Amino acid sequence: MRHPNYTIIYKTYRKGWKFTNSVVDLELSGRGEDVEQLRREYASDLRNTGITVVKTGKSASFRLEVPMIEPPKYEENKVREALKAAMILKNFWSKQVS
Repeated sequence: MRHPNYTIIYKTYRKGWKFTNSVVDLELSGRGEDVEQLRREYASDLRNTGITVVKTGKSASFRLEVPMIEPPKYEENKVREALKAAMILKNFWSKQVS
């Protein structure tokens, strides 16, 4: 999901041929060097949300872990959890920038 100032991305990680975990990131392009600043700035808002701030290449991302969606099986409840995480991140960020 692309928005004017951020992108929400579902990612699945694997080691070799085995899938290991899935996340949903709200990615702020070009903000990778600002990760520590973002952690400090939003620390109180992030507390008890499960959202972490991580460096993703040259970007900074607000991240939620979601249940593993392992292709080719796309279990409906797991897909719903990923979509729910995307909405949580979007709502979180909308409150911060408004």
